[in-house]
Amino acid sequence: MKIFSIAAVALLVDISVSFDLIDDDDTFRNKPKIPILNRKFGMKCQTNTIYNAETIMQNLDKVYSNKLLARLEQGSFTRFPGVVFYHYFIGQSNISEQGYYLSNYIIVDSRGVFVAGVTSIPGLYPTAYKVCKFTEETEFATYRRQ
Repeated sequence: MKIFSIAAVALLVDISVSFDLIDDDDTFRNKPKIPILNRKFGMKCQTNTIYNAETIMQNLDKVYSNKLLARLEQGSFTRFPGVVFYHYFIGQSNISEQGYYLSNYIIVDSRGVFVAGVTSIPGLYPTAYKVCKFTEETEFATYRRQ
């Protein structure tokens, strides 16, 4: 029974919020908007790589067709208070002048709604994340909670 109790506590710790994204973009303050994945969409994460709508949709399909959501890391995002989000790895960017790689993720809610992208900053504990920027052409819609 004692082993079961320890396992249950470990599970609760494991499923607790494990990342916290702080929105430093004044564009979205008090306006929980999400990008529209169309031909105008573009997202840049710390490097010259720009992710397009097709790339994001392919990764969303992987998450939901393989039922990966339950295994993804959970967290929160100040732009959307009270909503649990998940992040899914979509690629790495090489920062050659610094000699390290940045990992890029998409942020989705439990319904599969894409809200943002983030880059993890290596070498910091807890892991620090930087929210990716959308291109000027990107269009937005209002986020609706479940």
